[in-house]
Amino acid sequence: MKRAGKFSGAVMAVVALVGCSSAGSSSGDYDYDCPEGGLVQVTLVNLANGARDEAIVSERLDGIQVDVERAFDCDAQFTLAAWSSSSASNVVLFDGLLTTKGASEIGRDRKIKEAAEEVMAEIRVEMEEALAIIDGSKSDMTSAFAIASDRFQVTPTGVFKRLTVFADGISTTGTAENNSPALTEEDMIRLAKTLNPVDLAGVEVAILGVGRIAGTEQPPEDYVSKLRVYLSEMCGLTGATCRVASSNNNV
Repeated sequence: MKRAGKFSGAVMAVVALVGCSSAGSSSGDYDYDCPEGGLVQVTLVNLANGARDEAIVSERLDGIQVDVERAFDCDAQFTLAAWSSSSASNVVLFDGLLTTKGASEIGRDRKIKEAAEEVMAEIRVEMEEALAIIDGSKSDMTSAFAIASDRFQVTPTGVFKRLTVFADGISTTGTAENNSPALTEEDMIRLAKTLNPVDLAGVEVAILGVGRIAGTEQPPEDYVSKLRVYLSEMCGLTGATCRVASSNNNV
């Protein structure tokens, strides 16, 4: 496992499968909109205690796999990291260029399924280790943007940047705690505006799983709605294009 307080551009493992194609896979299975200038995909997963339910972890792994497959389809640099209470203690689960080899696009696409499954097997092992390492007693949503900013600072000009964040959206530490259902929508907006936003201009951001916590008892829907307002405001202040959803469905 690679650990860092900030992402390091030196970690550039290349996954390139040249074996037989997987049965049932075709170029039509992987038809993502790949930017002409290239793609850097950063995916972050919050591992606070409220996110350690087996069902939630499974949903997030499914969502992470979508980003892995997209990265393979687009020959993209892919970074996956986990965090909870601070950006300094993030754990990098994977950082590398995802690409397949072949004489044609169809031939390369046929290898994506097998290649993605291999990477996901590694990620599942790293996820288990991260769950043991990361202190899940507190969570800070602002850390996700700081982690992403560090990574995107080394992205070459002209390369498209995507950020996927899997988190319940609840901050229990930091300068903008929002873990009270009594907070109003106006309170949420005010809290978000107290933050000093990082610059994510031009980044396409998806924050998924908002309001989903471990166990059968979930937060009130009105509170979840206010969490989405909080995150939309916080993300918008960075200059990014933002999508905030309660589902972990990464489409």
